[in-house]
Amino acid sequence: MKANKLETASVEVDTISTFRTAWFERLEYLHQITTENSGLECASRCTARCCPQSVASIDPADAVGHVAIMLPFEMEYLISKTNATSSQFQSEPLEIASGITIDIGFITNATPCPFLTADHKCGIHSIRPLDCRSFPLIPVFNLDGTISFRVDAECPSACTFSPIYETQLKQVWEDLLPSLPMNYRMLYNRL
Repeated sequence: MKANKLETASVEVDTISTFRTAWFERLEYLHQITTENSGLECASRCTARCCPQSVASIDPADAVGHVAIMLPFEMEYLISKTNATSSQFQSEPLEIASGITIDIGFITNATPCPFLTADHKCGIHSIRPLDCRSFPLIPVFNLDGTISFRVDAECPSACTFSPIYETQLKQVWEDLLPSLPMNYRMLYNRL
């Protein structure tokens, strides 16, 4: 019986490693294909109000209130590429396969984004999370398994958002949809 538990644990580690490797490759690919100019004027229009910042650094009434929700293994990917630690993220456990649970990272205005520089610029712009890359386009996961989108009207740069980039991002999210477990989709909608 003890050997059985060890074998199960070994299979889980192998499975998590396989999932992680697949998601890291997927994230690298996403960074390569989402390079179109977004048309956003974040620095000139709003000093990165959508980037999760500490409440002390911005009047909460002026904050857009965006929550940057990571894809599966995206938090681990960012940690592997930067000096960040898991303690700099909030997270929620999520079962990605039967008996296999990982933490889904996210950042809200309640804590400073570990990647936001003193001059309100993204310190990891080329590898920023897809959720940040997509903003002000926000995916909405529907119960019927489809995806729809809304644009956050509170974003001062929403009017300059490139239609080409918007179309590209919608396609990226639609292509990802089959890889995202339903419980991830519901977590995303809830956060």
